[in-house]
Amino acid sequence: MSRKAAFTLIELLVVIAIIAILAAILFPVFAQAKAAAKKISALSNMKQIDLGVQMYATDSDDIFPIGSSGCWWQPEDGGWVVGTTPYIKNYPIFLDASDPMNTELWASWLQPANGYGISFASNGLIINGALHGPIGMDQAVEDKRPDGSCDAKPWMSSGTMSSTQVTHPGSSILLATRYASNELWGPSDLISGSVGVNGPTGNVNSLAVGWDGSGFPQAVPDGALDPTQAYIIPSFWNVGVSNYVVNKNQQWGSISAVYANDANFAFTDGHAKTLPPVATDPNSITAPQENMWDALR
Repeated sequence: MSRKAAFTLIELLVVIAIIAILAAILFPVFAQAKAAAKKISALSNMKQIDLGVQMYATDSDDIFPIGSSGCWWQPEDGGWVVGTTPYIKNYPIFLDASDPMNTELWASWLQPANGYGISFASNGLIINGALHGPIGMDQAVEDKRPDGSCDAKPWMSSGTMSSTQVTHPGSSILLATRYASNELWGPSDLISGSVGVNGPTGNVNSLAVGWDGSGFPQAVPDGALDPTQAYIIPSFWNVGVSNYVVNKNQQWGSISAVYANDANFAFTDGHAKTLPPVATDPNSITAPQENMWDALR
C-alpha cells in the first residue's frame, strides 16, 4: 500500500525560511523601485511646470511670473501658480507622489477650504534686501489693491525678473521641492531665503522661518551650516505648533530631500534634475559664485 507524499515539519520550516529570506531580499528592492518611480514622476511634473513658466514668459515679454503679490493672496492678487495654471490646467502636476500633504504648518484660516496643497516652491532668494531669485515678487507698492486694503510699503528693492537677466540660466534654480506648501498664500509659494543672506560678507543664511514668522520654512540650502544641527522652527504665528523639525540636516534648508537625500530642482533654461540640496549652494561664505539660487551672481 503506497503512502501519500507529504512535507515533513522540517521541510515545511525550511520552505518558510527560504520564503522569508527571499522576501527580506526583495522587499527593499521593491521599495527602492517604488521610490524611484515616484521620483521620476515628480521630476516629470516639475519639468511640466517649468515649461509652463517658459510659455508664460514667452507670452509676457520675457518676464517670469511673480512669486506672489504684495498682498500675498492668490488668486485675486496673482502668483506663480496662478500664472502658470492656464498652461498646465492640471492640479496634480503641482504634486509629488511622496508628499504626505501634511497641513501642520498651515495657519488655521488656511484650512481646510482655503487651502490647496502643492509640493513645489519657487525661488525668491533675497540678498541684502534685493530680489535675486528668478521667479520674482512685485514690490508691494505696485500690488496695492484699489481699496487700499493691503500694506503697500516697497520693502523689496527688485520686482519681477526677465529671463535675459539671469546670468547662468542652465544652473539657476526656478523651482525646488518643498512639501506641504499652500498655493493660495504667498509665504508658502516661495523659498525666499532671508535678508540675512549676505554671501561674501560672511553672514550665513539665518534659516528664515518666513517673511512674517508665519511658519512656512524659507531657508535655502547652505553648505556653510553645521550638518549635525537640525533646521528647527521654534514657534509660529497663528499656528499651534512649536519646535518643528524641518530637516535633521540644516544644510538642506527647507528642501524636501526624500529620494536618498536628493531632491528635484527645475532651472531657468527649462530643464529639471535631481541633486543633493547642498550641491545647489555649496558654501555661502567661501563660494557665493556657486549659489544656484542667486540668478544674478
